[in-house]
Amino acid sequence: MLEYAVDEFSGLKAQSDGATVKQHNQSLIDQGFIDAPEVKTAPEGLEYILMLHKEIRFSRIPPNTLIPRDPVTFSDLNQYQQLTNFKLSAIESETIMRVDSIYNNSTS
Repeated sequence: MLEYAVDEFSGLKAQSDGATVKQHNQSLIDQGFIDAPEVKTAPEGLEYILMLHKEIRFSRIPPNTLIPRDPVTFSDLNQYQQLTNFKLSAIESETIMRVDSIYNNSTS
């Protein structure tokens, strides 16, 4: 799961021109200079962890724009559980925190 998150978030850091490595690579793919990489999927049964991280970490602004908030804290997880009545296990909470740490390291 965590290896998938590292792959998923790699290339999100903005370069000197403001674009990310993923955006540069997508431009090269669109122009036919390089082939598209193999599409990887989250480990079966664990997609919901990434969905939970996205719900907790990002604000959603229509029409489908995600704006990152501050790094996730255990207080955020507790508030999410109270708001949604969805009980996170200790391992789910820890995995969400680790995924968020990977995201933070990929974007800073």
